[in-house]
Amino acid sequence: MLCGQLKINLNRLIGFLWANVKSMDNLSLYVIKQTNNVKTIILKYRLLILFFLCFIICLDIEFQGPVLFPCSDSKTARILNKLFLSLSYSYISASLFHFFVIYCPHKTKQNAVRGLIKNMIRDIQELSRLYKMAPVPFVFDIDKLSKNEYVQNFDDADLYTKYIFDNRKTIKDYLEECRAKLKCTAYDMLSYRTYLTEEQFNFAIFVANSYFLQNAIFAKNVDCPASDCFSNQKEIGESIYDLYQEARKQKI
Repeated sequence: MLCGQLKINLNRLIGFLWANVKSMDNLSLYVIKQTNNVKTIILKYRLLILFFLCFIICLDIEFQGPVLFPCSDSKTARILNKLFLSLSYSYISASLFHFFVIYCPHKTKQNAVRGLIKNMIRDIQELSRLYKMAPVPFVFDIDKLSKNEYVQNFDDADLYTKYIFDNRKTIKDYLEECRAKLKCTAYDMLSYRTYLTEEQFNFAIFVANSYFLQNAIFAKNVDCPASDCFSNQKEIGESIYDLYQEARKQKI
């Protein structure tokens, strides 16, 4: 009886300690996440933060508050205060000039081309969906395939067979056609570099530098087994899968 009760108490103690350990892990993850959020905010709004800091310095020194170097009898302190005051006024003037002359016109143009950029992203998403399905048109749950499963299906496909929705071209021809359209869209998108968000720019760079866009397709030929040695069909399949997954993440 005593051993049974001791065992129960021991299990409760272990459970309590384990729960606390998990709580500490969660707390650590929360602290790390919040710290990263603060860093992101500081980096994003660092210029605005510096603007208000300079504004406070100007008010502080001009109205004789608790000045930056509060040694009124010190010549060095007065010189330093004047220096910081001049620098603060210069930064405020430069910030206002940048806001009205550069930022506002840029924001206006960015709003004007926002719809065009969204259409380009939609085009890339649609193209990535179409060329992903081209070698396996009847796999309706294609999104459920893992990368290894999709690449294996792509690598086993005969790209020299007729494309099911257009008998005038092979699957390889259709993929090459999609590749050309995708390359034009990605480069067009990069031509609007100054109006893209950081996420949109990184996505366009990812597409433009992808293996699928940078390399011609050397498909396997069932009539010539030796062609397998020079085929990059597997690498093309991997690149197509990665492009499609990345395109799906984009918010419009």
